[in-house]
Amino acid sequence: MPSEFNPTHHDIGHPNILELKNSGISKLSPNAAIILTVFLAIMALLRLYAFETLLPRIYRKTWPLLIDDTQRRNFINHHVAAMLKLVMVASQVYPIMGLIFGDLTLQSPMSKGSSVTLGDIMVVGVQIFVGMYVFELFYRSRVSYISTLHHIGAIVIAESAVTVGIDYVHQKSATAQFLICFVWGKSSTIHVPS
Repeated sequence: MPSEFNPTHHDIGHPNILELKNSGISKLSPNAAIILTVFLAIMALLRLYAFETLLPRIYRKTWPLLIDDTQRRNFINHHVAAMLKLVMVASQVYPIMGLIFGDLTLQSPMSKGSSVTLGDIMVVGVQIFVGMYVFELFYRSRVSYISTLHHIGAIVIAESAVTVGIDYVHQKSATAQFLICFVWGKSSTIHVPS
C-alpha cells in the first residue's frame, strides 16, 4: 500500500504560498492613507508640471492631432498609467516571487541589512496601484461604466486587503488574503476596457 501523500516545498516544488504563515503585513499598513495621500499629491504635481508640459514637446507631430480635451486627457492618462505600471513591476516582482516561490516572508528585509521589509514595499505598491486607479477616475473625461465599476472594486478590495492585515491575529487568513488580492490586483492592471 502506498505511503500517505505528504508533499513538502522541496520535494515537488510547490509554491511557498501553500506554507505561508499568517502574520502582520507591514508596519506601514496603519499609515496606508497618508502614503496614498502623498502619492496622489505627487501625481498631481507630475501631471501639472511634467506630463502636461513635456508631452506636447515630445509628441510635436501627434499632439496637434488630438482634437479635444478628452483626447488629450486620455493621452496623458495612458502615459501616467504606463509609468506607474513600470514602477510597480520593477518594485514588486522580487517580493512576489520571493514570497510565492522562495523562502521569504513579508517580514524579510528587501535587501541584506535593510529595515525595509517586503511587506513594506508591497503596501506602498498597493497604494501606487490604488492611486493609479483614483487618478484615472478623477482625471479622465469619460470612463465607461464597466471600467468605473472595475476600478472602484479594485480600490476597495486592495485597501481591504491591507486593512485586514492590520488585525491579523483575529483574521486567520489575513496574509493569504493580502497576497491573493495583491496578485489579482497587479494582474488586473494589464488591460481594462475604458
